[in-house]
Amino acid sequence: MTEGASRRKKIWWTLAVILSAVILLGNRGLRTLVKNRFQARKYQQELEKLRQQERTLKEKIQQAQSDPDYIESLARKELGMIRPEEVEYRFSIPKQKP
Repeated sequence: MTEGASRRKKIWWTLAVILSAVILLGNRGLRTLVKNRFQARKYQQELEKLRQQERTLKEKIQQAQSDPDYIESLARKELGMIRPEEVEYRFSIPKQKP
C-alpha cells in the first residue's frame, strides 16, 4: 500500500468516527425519535390495558341489564341492602386485651 492510499484510509476512518459521534451523540433528532418510539410503545400498552378494562365494564353493564340476580347481589354486597322480610344481625368483634 502506498503512503497516499494509507493516508486516505486514515482520513476516511477519521471522518467515519466523527460522523458516527455526531449521529449518536449530537443529533437530537435521532435521540428524540428513539425516545418517541419508546413513548409510543408505552402508550400502546396503556391503550390495550384500557381497552381490556372497557371490555370488562361493558360485560358488567350487559350482565346488570339482563340478570336481576346480579343486580341483587351487587345491592347486597356494595350497598348492604336486604329484603323487607329478612332480618339483619350484626355482631361486634370483642376487643382483645393486651
